[in-house]
Amino acid sequence: MSSVQTKPILSEESLAAGNDDVVDANVSIVNALFDGYLTDAEIAADALRSYYADFYLTQVLEGGFEQFIFTSDLDEDLLGYLREGLTAMGATEHLALLEKGLAEFAALPEEEQDFYLNGSLDDDDEDDDDYDDEDDAARLADEAADDESVDDDDDDEADGVEGPFDDLDEEIAVQNEHTDLTELNGAWLRGLDLEVLPEADIDAAVDALSAALPDLAERQAAAAEAAQAQMPDFEIIIRELCDVAGYELQNITLGQPDFEYNGESGFAWHFSTDHGDFVMVEEETEAFMLEPATGKVVAAVEFEEIDDEELEDASV
Repeated sequence: MSSVQTKPILSEESLAAGNDDVVDANVSIVNALFDGYLTDAEIAADALRSYYADFYLTQVLEGGFEQFIFTSDLDEDLLGYLREGLTAMGATEHLALLEKGLAEFAALPEEEQDFYLNGSLDDDDEDDDDYDDEDDAARLADEAADDESVDDDDDDEADGVEGPFDDLDEEIAVQNEHTDLTELNGAWLRGLDLEVLPEADIDAAVDALSAALPDLAERQAAAAEAAQAQMPDFEIIIRELCDVAGYELQNITLGQPDFEYNGESGFAWHFSTDHGDFVMVEEETEAFMLEPATGKVVAAVEFEEIDDEELEDASV
């Protein structure tokens, strides 16, 4: 089997439902293909055109055009698929508003463009690799809430100042009420040359495309290395503790700054596994996996046992 998807894959069940179901099904399948290490070049172009049109609409309706700027990084390939998709769907008004927003962005001073592309992080924050429990706890709290939006206009709203894309955001919302892009997207998808499968067969089709990649092992290794490089120190430690215990990590839930252990109050991370909930605490050279109710040590690891340079500053 070729590792290139030549036609968009959709389920029989989604095609029997509404256009929003068709669009959602395509998004789910494209995500699965990306998870299976396929690249844009190996996924059907029409599937990506629909995918990025839905991505665009989701971003601008949830957080405005500035959220789309931030989450897309205005990637040229993404914009290419998006423009092609909007054109093919007959969404000419939506395309015109996209181009208007891009032109307004291009007219901004360079420092403002950097702000919208990089978010509200200061340069000093971006260069600070120190182990920061409070910042990581805040990040985890955001993830636990499944908040996928990026609210970069909070400062403007708080000051009562109109952002540069506020009028455009209203135009996009009004246009979508007049011409629903999801409906256009779904109707267009239905008219394509598709590979239609029962829902139960979709996973196997995706797995087959992934398995056919000649360099699958190399892609998996590169992805694992990239994920490891981006993983915060506390997560590396928790994963090592779970390996020692023989448990599977499911989720890191929260950071607790006042956890009592050995008669002292300190920072701890709560996490769940396939064997229940546990807590990770650190001392000078060791980390411990504890039962939260009893304080019983389930696993321990010395930092030098963990083969990762990022742990140099991991102690609290």
